[in-house]
Amino acid sequence: MADQLTTMKMNVAPAGVQLTEPAPALAFGDGGARKVEANLCCPSTLGCCMSVCLPCGWLCSCRVINPNEEAVVLNFGKYVGVVNKPDWYCVNPCGVTMNVVSTKTQSFQVEKVKTADQNGNPVVVDAIVTYKVDNSERALLRVDNYKQLLQTTSSAILRTVVAMFPYESHSNGPSLKSDHATVAHQLVTRLQERMTEAGVRIVGFEINDLSYAPEIASAMLMRQQAEAMVAARRKIVEGAVEIATEALSSLQQRGFQFTESDRVKTASNLITVICSESKVQNTMSVNTV
Repeated sequence: MADQLTTMKMNVAPAGVQLTEPAPALAFGDGGARKVEANLCCPSTLGCCMSVCLPCGWLCSCRVINPNEEAVVLNFGKYVGVVNKPDWYCVNPCGVTMNVVSTKTQSFQVEKVKTADQNGNPVVVDAIVTYKVDNSERALLRVDNYKQLLQTTSSAILRTVVAMFPYESHSNGPSLKSDHATVAHQLVTRLQERMTEAGVRIVGFEINDLSYAPEIASAMLMRQQAEAMVAARRKIVEGAVEIATEALSSLQQRGFQFTESDRVKTASNLITVICSESKVQNTMSVNTV
């Protein structure tokens, strides 16, 4: 009976605190620990004795945990647990510290970087990263500064992914300019692999601004204009050939007979008229006597 009472007393403690000892290895996103309650007022004998000797310290022992916040509790530098319930807490002022981390969805902008795309063309790009802390213990204790790590890693991942795609593709392949979903998937996947150890879940990673570097912007604009002109001319010629072919076929069906030279001359005239940018001018051949 005495053993049972002792066990019951050990398990009675304020709710909202999680311990990880002993804790099995769990997958990312589950909190990283088995939920066990702990005592914030008297976590250790040493802390209790010191707080009794220094009663004035209890005047600054109140802590408030707001919604979408968690606090990692340390007792003389040893990890105790995570407070994840919004409430008012009285914490032993001697040796117990509560490090609060926000679990809200947050975002930041990756500063513009100059890098090369798959074809070696220099481009200037920036992006927006949206993230959320899923594991407070990892975010505060396993890395020095998870926000700085996230910003530095995001910039490196952005350079890596941009180098995997061309600025624009002429073979219906993925490109930075048109395939936003494919590029964003690569960005999120690669950044998540790096930030799982820090307890951060990547919600989104999307390119915000993309352009050629200033030193080649004018040349790329001329190339784009030339490519657009060639594509337009090709379309016009294809249409002219179809029109000329249908016109000759329709005339033959209506009883008009053409010699081979007449067919060539008629097709040539039709294609010239259709493809010409200037107005058609009537001409008449004059035979010399």
